[in-house]
Amino acid sequence: MKNSHFIDLTGRVNGHLSVISRAPNGKANQPRWHCVCTNCGKELIVHGIKIRRGQKSCVDCSRFNKRFLGVGNL
Repeated sequence: MKNSHFIDLTGRVNGHLSVISRAPNGKANQPRWHCVCTNCGKELIVHGIKIRRGQKSCVDCSRFNKRFLGVGNL
């Protein structure tokens, strides 16, 4: 039986975060996605809810922007 609530995020781009493919579910069976930060090139696994709620870059880029540029999550 196919899950009717499944949202395919493959190919979606939020700011500097580009979704490449589906990753194995997390501990609580939460969907996760293999992403790449187009700003720094870092590959990471992100929970689907964070992508849908607007996470726009990797943690390293966000910290750099806040610390050195004085801006939030670009």
